[in-house]
Amino acid sequence: MKVENITIPQFVSMSPTTFTLGESSGEFVLRARELIPEARIFLKRSNALIPILPAGTLTAEAGKKPVGGASTPSAVQTLSLRADLRTITPGRYDLVIENSLNLTTVVSGLVSVNPEPPKRFLHPSSIKVTAGYPYVLSLSPSFANAVTGSMLGGDVDAAIPLGVRFFPHVPGIRDMGIEIEVGDSYYTNLGGGGATSLNLSTVGTNLYYRTPFNFPLNAVVRAGYGLSYSLFRLSTAQQSASGSSMDFYVKAGTGAELDLGKLITFELGAEWMRVLYASANLDSLRLYLRGGVRLGH
Repeated sequence: MKVENITIPQFVSMSPTTFTLGESSGEFVLRARELIPEARIFLKRSNALIPILPAGTLTAEAGKKPVGGASTPSAVQTLSLRADLRTITPGRYDLVIENSLNLTTVVSGLVSVNPEPPKRFLHPSSIKVTAGYPYVLSLSPSFANAVTGSMLGGDVDAAIPLGVRFFPHVPGIRDMGIEIEVGDSYYTNLGGGGATSLNLSTVGTNLYYRTPFNFPLNAVVRAGYGLSYSLFRLSTAQQSASGSSMDFYVKAGTGAELDLGKLITFELGAEWMRVLYASANLDSLRLYLRGGVRLGH
């Protein structure tokens, strides 16, 4: 084809125009007019020209060809192309479309290449399942005659990071989630006059926030509510009695979470918990240590 029959290429559109190193394939679609089969496409930054490789075939959309030299628009041509991101540094690039050395179109600053994001220590949507040991201290004076000292027990907890699934671009909310927990605490008081015991079983849910540091150690803050089942027994030389009740409870607390690799996790913390009995409230301080695994990492 002779040079005098070649015209300046006309840029129409490009999609996408933003790429992220390590995440993007580099493929994009270019739409233009007046391209010749030998046309060359480049990304340009300073004096460096980076050639673009074809990733498909050139197609022509419905349009009108120039007739008799009239200025009727020519057909729009669509090209599937690919930029080799392995040879590109982050920054903004010009798009260069060249039919020949003297017939070139430059679209300044059209293409943006972002640096590769830091690798996350944990997958943001991994589910955490833990089991632990709470050491429970009673804080209610009205229960001092029956529950003094501490209670022992165990609990199982599953944390589901819903924030990152539904609000991935909202700071703060994306680091929140819900927990489903089941727990049990047991206390026995052996005195000179007899014995008392309290068995407290709970099931509930918490709303939690986990700091988003890309590091093995993070803080967790939570608050929640649920149902508790209490079984109380009194045994003396004169009588023996027992009773049970189903009540609501509320709780709030904070802890430090340590992840050993992507699978093993531990948490050490403290929680305040209030069981809402009909006659009085039982407040307690729960010191806990939990360990478990992360799923979906």
